[in-house]
Amino acid sequence: MSKTLLAFACLMIVSSTLHVKLNHAASFTAGQVNLKADTGAYLARCNNCGPNAYPDTASLHETNPDNPWAIWTA
Repeated sequence: MSKTLLAFACLMIVSSTLHVKLNHAASFTAGQVNLKADTGAYLARCNNCGPNAYPDTASLHETNPDNPWAIWTA
């Protein structure tokens, strides 16, 4: 009985999560967006920003969402 109840609870949690994500995705419109991490930093493009193997990168380092390198088109 407890395994059935646990399975039912897990199924309800997963289905409610999918419902929220699907509804959110359905209301999304194309345009310019900022991608913000839970740290508060924004995903931004970087060109020749360091001694790495790839000169063009993207990382979570920007604090100002109005800078053009932190704006993405979806």
